[in-house]
Amino acid sequence: MRAAAPFLASSPFVLAVASLVLATACSSEPVDLGPEPGPPQAEVSGPTPVFSADPLAFAPEAVPGVTDGQDPSAPPVFFSEDPLAGAPMAALEGFEPGASVMRESNAPAESEFDGDLIERNSELALAVLRARFLAEEMGRTSEVLIPEGPFTFGELVPVRFRLRNPMGETVELLPPPEGLALVLTWEAERWLPIGGHDVLQRTRWYRLADYVRLESDETYETRTEIPLEIDGDPGALWRVRVSARLHCGGALLGDRQLPVHRVDYRGSSLHAFPPGWRELTVEPLAALQKVLGSADRAADRHVLIATALLRGEDRYRGLNELLDCLEQPASRERALTAVSALQWLTRLPLGDLPENWIRWRHDSTVASAPR
Repeated sequence: MRAAAPFLASSPFVLAVASLVLATACSSEPVDLGPEPGPPQAEVSGPTPVFSADPLAFAPEAVPGVTDGQDPSAPPVFFSEDPLAGAPMAALEGFEPGASVMRESNAPAESEFDGDLIERNSELALAVLRARFLAEEMGRTSEVLIPEGPFTFGELVPVRFRLRNPMGETVELLPPPEGLALVLTWEAERWLPIGGHDVLQRTRWYRLADYVRLESDETYETRTEIPLEIDGDPGALWRVRVSARLHCGGALLGDRQLPVHRVDYRGSSLHAFPPGWRELTVEPLAALQKVLGSADRAADRHVLIATALLRGEDRYRGLNELLDCLEQPASRERALTAVSALQWLTRLPLGDLPENWIRWRHDSTVASAPR
């Protein structure tokens, strides 16, 4: 240990420390070293507060880029003038020197009130309302006329299109560049003897005169024929809907021109049966009872037709006959034809399975029975 003493005494580091201590001890003013360190305090911790509702649910989002450390209680700073009034606009990222700079300008002038434009728009809106009213009124009194059926497959059905002017003024339908056109649409809904049905649609176009001019309560009538020819099951039952519309380029109501572009006719419908259906029209209910009890497979195609020919109270009696057939059908095919006839007669969405109809009959009977 004695050998180390000369080394410590001669060390410059030790001499510097000793000089600092001596100078501090000789100073006349005390040095504030702060409060004496006390025992370390435990970190403040506790359960996170739980709110019955989010207290910041409607608070605005935090402004990005704002650093903490600002005193929220400090009063705001107000300037008597805009301190940035003459400052240039900050350049965008990638701004090249020498490029054009956006500068302030006066507020743009407000657009002037265009009374003529408003008046023209009002007149156009009124013309549209009048055109809609005229088209609806003419469509309400115009119709597609078909003779009372039923018809037989392969026949030509005469069709008339009656256009009537119900207004108290003259109506003139103006043609478009290609001329007035009457569009005939007929849709055949085919019900098949053994389950299911499909729909086919045909459209035909007819060119009419250059214009149609009708005095008050005057009618304009055109005619054509529809051939009932569609490939398919000869035992099917057709329900054909016929509709029509007249396309025009405008209309004159008195001396006012209106933007009328089409007039829809009230449609009509017809039924078409396969050959031999007239034999079932004498007593449709008796014919239905006969074909339901027959074991002949040729009788299947008559079940649907005989059901469609029922009228009045016989429709309810026929309903019971068809449901009885499902309980004890003459054949499996006969049950399917009875279901198809039930779908036609009732339009109930019970499907093609006979058991669904039997269950429906039981539930309906129990529900309607007196208690």
